[in-house]
Amino acid sequence: MNCPADIIGKQGILVIDPGSGVQIGEVVLRQIANRSLLAS
Repeated sequence: MNCPADIIGKQGILVIDPGSGVQIGEVVLRQIANRSLLAS
């Protein structure tokens, strides 16, 4: 995995550098969603 970063806003999530493929990007999004659910 590269060095993905994310910005979570009221209108959505922006993923910067999601990795080398769609599958890695999907994993990053799942991790962000799980983290967001735990924080709320």
